[in-house]
Amino acid sequence: MSFDEESANSDTVIVQDLSDKQQEYVLVGHVSSVHGIKGWLKIHSYCEPKENIFSYSPWKVVKPKGSVSQDALDIEILDAKPSGKTLIAKIAEANDRTEALTWVGSKVYVTQDQLGELEKGEYYWRDLLDLQVYNQQDKYLGQVSGFLETGANDVLVVKAASNDPWGKKERLIPFVVDIYILNVDTIKGIVTVDWEPDF
Repeated sequence: MSFDEESANSDTVIVQDLSDKQQEYVLVGHVSSVHGIKGWLKIHSYCEPKENIFSYSPWKVVKPKGSVSQDALDIEILDAKPSGKTLIAKIAEANDRTEALTWVGSKVYVTQDQLGELEKGEYYWRDLLDLQVYNQQDKYLGQVSGFLETGANDVLVVKAASNDPWGKKERLIPFVVDIYILNVDTIKGIVTVDWEPDF
């Protein structure tokens, strides 16, 4: 899986660039805080594994209240590394803590082209959001509303219909392809699962 559950709230933006081509930007993280006094930034990554955010260069960074279409800045990462449970990065535009503070809250985008092709059975979380979920018996289980990471495997959060016949509000289905997840059809907007409706 390529994005964690928090990327479920990420946005994809279509921008017309100067060459008159449409470019798609995908939100992959944000600047959560500063680190130290030398201008390092704490990065909250939506990628899985989270360090993958550093494999994309340049970033398109939009400061708070800015827009991708008008205010995105090409930012090169000078240095990056884990720091405890978080990630930190150094950019040329932040030489001290004061300058770094101006970047807190900024959103980090990359282009769709930078993300590359996925292997069979891999999906971006954002592509699964709002898909309708049915089991093998064609029983409607609900709509994909989010994702969880449990360590062992990712979990699909399925919001049940308000009149769910089995009285469920949501279902948590392990995202294990060919065992619980039998088919994902992003064109039809349907996920087929091996899952009992009363579970």
